[in-house]
Amino acid sequence: MCWHLSQAPDVVAALAEAGRLILGLDIRDYAADGTFVESPWTSYTGADVGEARDRALEALRQPTLPGEWVLITW
Repeated sequence: MCWHLSQAPDVVAALAEAGRLILGLDIRDYAADGTFVESPWTSYTGADVGEARDRALEALRQPTLPGEWVLITW
């Protein structure tokens, strides 16, 4: 599912709280005509929910995100 960058940290935290393993983040940048470019940003192959959450949150704090929308895969 896709959320605005401003909401993504709360979503990651809520998913982890519910026991969901965050597998990856993709960043989307939408053009004025509605098309978008999606960039793979992170992936996690472990099994620790807390570690996956922390890695995702750290990735969302990066100043060079190539868009304002985040596709979160769990």
